[in-house]
Amino acid sequence: MTTSKGTNPSRVTIKPFCEKLQLMSVILHSVSLNNKRILNLQNVNLIDKFNSCVTLQYSTISGLKQQCGMGWHCNSKYSKRGKFLCNRNSQLSNTPVVIFTIGLPRILKWRKRCLLESTNGNNIWHYEKSNQFKMLLEQGSILVIHPDDEVPKYCPIDGAISNYQHGEVKF
Repeated sequence: MTTSKGTNPSRVTIKPFCEKLQLMSVILHSVSLNNKRILNLQNVNLIDKFNSCVTLQYSTISGLKQQCGMGWHCNSKYSKRGKFLCNRNSQLSNTPVVIFTIGLPRILKWRKRCLLESTNGNNIWHYEKSNQFKMLLEQGSILVIHPDDEVPKYCPIDGAISNYQHGEVKF
């Protein structure tokens, strides 16, 4: 596995799937394949079975850690012009991310960002509150993130390069 931005190698454990995770992977892959049209995954790479799982444990410690969560991010890393950065990604290009929620419900926020020229001539990301929305992830829900949502590309409506980030999950 290569490292991704934000991944601390000293805090990551890589081990083979147990039998139940293998079965879950097969089921989620099968659901994705059998519903390609409904999920708009016709042009997505679904050749390989899902072979990795990240477990996010949201926990607090009384008196020490009052809140936990995850910040804004994209699962795949691209240049500002939309080129997939192989050396900064641990997943393959054009592959979906599947989130299966276990435990308490949580809110996942989404925001659209646009690449605009700043006063000093640099291209920087701008965020507008009007381009944010929330999604409730309940126990047992499955969310498929289409890879196209994270690819920076020109949006004629915005007149700029844009993409989506998700995160700001808080407990």
